[in-house]
Amino acid sequence: MNAYIFANLGKNFLNNNQVDSAIFYFNAGLRFIKKHKINHNKMFYYKNLQVAYALKGDYERAYFALDSSFQDYKRSTQRIEAEKINDINTKYQTEKKDQAITLLRTTNAFNHKILVQQRWIFVILLALVFSIAFFIYFRNKQKLLQNINQRILAENRQLILEQKTRQNQLNPHFIYNAIANLQGLISSEQKAKANQYLLLLSRQIRDILELNREEYISLDQEIKSLNNYILLQQMRYQDVFGFQIETDDLDLDDVMIPPMIIQPFVENAIEHAFKNLPYMGQLEISFRTHENQLHVSICDNGWGCRCIRNRFLTRRPYPRLLQKNVWSFCLRMLNQKHGLK
Repeated sequence: MNAYIFANLGKNFLNNNQVDSAIFYFNAGLRFIKKHKINHNKMFYYKNLQVAYALKGDYERAYFALDSSFQDYKRSTQRIEAEKINDINTKYQTEKKDQAITLLRTTNAFNHKILVQQRWIFVILLALVFSIAFFIYFRNKQKLLQNINQRILAENRQLILEQKTRQNQLNPHFIYNAIANLQGLISSEQKAKANQYLLLLSRQIRDILELNREEYISLDQEIKSLNNYILLQQMRYQDVFGFQIETDDLDLDDVMIPPMIIQPFVENAIEHAFKNLPYMGQLEISFRTHENQLHVSICDNGWGCRCIRNRFLTRRPYPRLLQKNVWSFCLRMLNQKHGLK
């Protein structure tokens, strides 16, 4: 027996709508992994358990399975970051020792040649050599330390930026509000809407966890994730706005973009354009190409700049300005990496 057997059995039973059997084998797989301490993908079991419990109507256990998936992802991210930092420290110590050994060997060989020479120039030459060696060693050491410090700072900044990016995509307020809305639907016995809402929410979290592993995804994947997110927000705001996504004649599978880069701007439009809007809102997102460049347009008929202006006049902070700065910095780093302007 191994973990893959439990996973395959559970998935087959789930595909055949045998929910109880699927739940049994997924739980058995988790116990097997924990008992034998196997490095296996627990998120597969948690996500399928969440779907199985949701199909069964046990939304409380579905929520716990979803939360367990999130916690497992969090622990995995922290472990990866710790391993990266440890690798950087190990590499630094190894390079430092190798350079010290190389310098010591060079100095010993040079000193041996100096001793062979005449005694009357020994003191002068030895002093000169030691002075030059010390100067070169000191200067190279300073440059090496500066380069290492700059590299560590750059890598730390990139890790912090990646963490902020994931936090912006997996917004805690969005998760809390979504769970609160789900609880409201369950309390009001709107089981069909609650089930639909839970499925949309699970897809959204799955997209965030899976797509963020890739450096680039197709525009088709981005639009599908974006469509799922907007449907989720429509249910949250009780259909106070409509939306339309236009792609012209683009080949969605050939166009590659960074994962989920459009969602924060759409979230900003929904959160600040349609809140307390006295008329039906409309959100329009268009993708088109011009001179071998992808142009993305996000338009709405909501409050717009008037809401932003009022926030500045009353000196209240505008929360998405920081998120915009984070994404602008992400784009600058991406352009620098690929030599683009």
